[in-house]
Amino acid sequence: MPFILKLIEPAASLGSSLRKFRESLGWTIEKAARETRIQGSYLQNMEEERWEKLPEEPARSHLLKRYVRTLGDPPALITLSDEKLPEAKLILQPLAKARSFSLTLTPFHWKLAGFALIFLGIIGYLGWQVHTLLAPPFLVIDNPSEGFSTPVPTISIQGITDPQASVTINEQPILKTSDGTFRYEMHLEQGANLITIAAAKRYSRPRTIYRTVVFEGKPNPFSFSNQ
Repeated sequence: MPFILKLIEPAASLGSSLRKFRESLGWTIEKAARETRIQGSYLQNMEEERWEKLPEEPARSHLLKRYVRTLGDPPALITLSDEKLPEAKLILQPLAKARSFSLTLTPFHWKLAGFALIFLGIIGYLGWQVHTLLAPPFLVIDNPSEGFSTPVPTISIQGITDPQASVTINEQPILKTSDGTFRYEMHLEQGANLITIAAAKRYSRPRTIYRTVVFEGKPNPFSFSNQ
């Protein structure tokens, strides 16, 4: 019986699959950045699987899902993003071998242990709920970058946060979409402008990011403060 040799291709990685689907659309990194409203450097880091250079969770997963959704939700990408998104590895420490000893457990002991486990579970759950309630939401600013200079007197501030969070820019409330993205056109003063972007949920601490933008243009000589 003749034998047929077949080459088995290695399973595609998440990063290479992202790049493959992007290129199948004929998109460059710059084009994908415009379509997704995600920084090109973030997209490149995802395609090269440099996860440590991306924002921390849950922002990292949110950016990845947005990239997959913009590429058309290919089933292969959905599976890879669910299965292969790197998570923190658990380092298991070997347990010391316990010395054997004799212990007689009565029904009372089992009942007491059950109540103790329930009590500890309730305390742990309440602690987790309080921590989640007070933790600041994630906040990613796609534009502008720190120290950005522009010759025009306006700047487009773009970013994403938790859909349940409210956003302020220089203490002014800003509208956002249902998925947490926002965009705001801001007028700049001559010279350096400090922009304060903050996001907070109802009871949480705020997450604040600062951006300094320099307006290098000249004031309009035909504009007057008093008419």
